[in-house]
Amino acid sequence: MDTVGILVCYNGNWVKKDNIESYEGGEAKGIIVSWNVTFSELVERIYKIMDAEPTKYSVTLKYSVPMLWPLK
Repeated sequence: MDTVGILVCYNGNWVKKDNIESYEGGEAKGIIVSWNVTFSELVERIYKIMDAEPTKYSVTLKYSVPMLWPLK
């Protein structure tokens, strides 16, 4: 089964500087999931990592992509 590593960052903030967004502060935990993981399964794992109740909190998934070339 093919897997992928995901770094889950939480309890921090997205910060925009020089038109680039990055995540600062908080906590982080690496997880390994199957390429076939469903969105619902992934969100369930994230709730467990954060020790949060899905009925009390909502999760927003965001990601950052490293820039390989400068924008003009």
